[in-house]
Amino acid sequence: MKIVLLAFFYAALAVPAAAQVVPILVKEPEAARLVTAKLVIEQILPASQRDAMVEAMLKPIMANVSQSVATLDFKKLTGSNSIREDVFKRFIDDEQERSLTQAKQAMPLLADAMAKAYARRFTEQQLADLRVFFDTATGRAYVLESMSMMSDPDVMSVQTGMITKSFEGFQERLASFVQGLKSGRARSGS
Repeated sequence: MKIVLLAFFYAALAVPAAAQVVPILVKEPEAARLVTAKLVIEQILPASQRDAMVEAMLKPIMANVSQSVATLDFKKLTGSNSIREDVFKRFIDDEQERSLTQAKQAMPLLADAMAKAYARRFTEQQLADLRVFFDTATGRAYVLESMSMMSDPDVMSVQTGMITKSFEGFQERLASFVQGLKSGRARSGS
């Protein structure tokens, strides 16, 4: 749960910055490389499998968040018992579903952006080599397994530890931040 609160906190800070998108001048990739890069991306993120890949990647992370929600002490967090845990859990579930839907909807744009990035970073020969690799049994296995790596027990264990560590002292830092907002002075906790 703490990760959700941190995510909401950082998202609230990021929204004003994201609303002021500054265009970055980027050299367009060479046309021939872009064509080949799109073929590589189709091998890595096949359009027909993107939704399943997004779910395989995000659902384990979301499960960690839900597990944290289940152990949350609302009275300690808020100072009162006025928050109904079931209402909060439904809110988190709804937000996770919304995030999953948005991630799936963004995949075509992401695939196009990735193709441009690959075309800028790899030569035509390197792109051709990647295509050959992803046509091999090992390459296909990599594509199938790479998105579900987040659900590996070792990865999930490290992820849970990172979430826990990131929230040490969070309530104090958040209180300091809110106080800074009220007083007009920036404060930071460590």
